Amino acid sequence: MQSTEENNLFFTISPSPTQSSFLLFTNNTIEKATVFDLSRRVIEALSLQTSETNFGENYLSGIYLVRLQSNDGRQEVIKVVKE
Repeated sequence: MQSTEENNLFFTISPSPTQSSFLLFTNNTIEKATVFDLSRRVIEALSLQTSETNFGENYLSGIYLVRLQSNDGRQEVIKVVKE
């Protein structure tokens, strides 16, 4: 599980690694989440309608980067692994 909390920016992505899907849990300060492969191609732009978002179920095995952006422009990038 990876998480961070800085200046009210809080999120958790788990499990990593996974064989199924990831769960992104966030407070309402996260505006946008984008998943990239290591070639920096956009795999998915996540819709953050609720505080919990499942993603990655159909991803191939590999390493992915999840970029989270807050309402005030702060960003965080987290690496996740799909087995």
